[in-house]
Amino acid sequence: MFESSSLAEYRIFLIRWVRELERKRAHGDADRLAQIENTTDAYLLRKWLWMASIVGAPVVYLVIPFLLNFWSFLPAILLTILWFLAKGLMGIVFVLFMAAIFFTLRGNFEEMK
Repeated sequence: MFESSSLAEYRIFLIRWVRELERKRAHGDADRLAQIENTTDAYLLRKWLWMASIVGAPVVYLVIPFLLNFWSFLPAILLTILWFLAKGLMGIVFVLFMAAIFFTLRGNFEEMK
């Protein structure tokens, strides 16, 4: 499948960033570092997309609106800005969820070939 060069560059950047984060989380554990090195890029990307969407969804869709509801004492313009930012975060989490579904299904179809 043909990918545009900018999409491939973003994917490479994201995978490098995730691998570096995983290495830092391993804290020098040799077994964990070896496991990270043997993990495929596609699996690592899917894992982090699922984690971000599953952890982010309750926070963004439940906690943030709940907090904003109780901050009604704030000026209206500030609440409007905070709601706008919350809705932007909701959109980002939804896009991450859709990307996780896409990469998971795409990976499953490629394995079946």
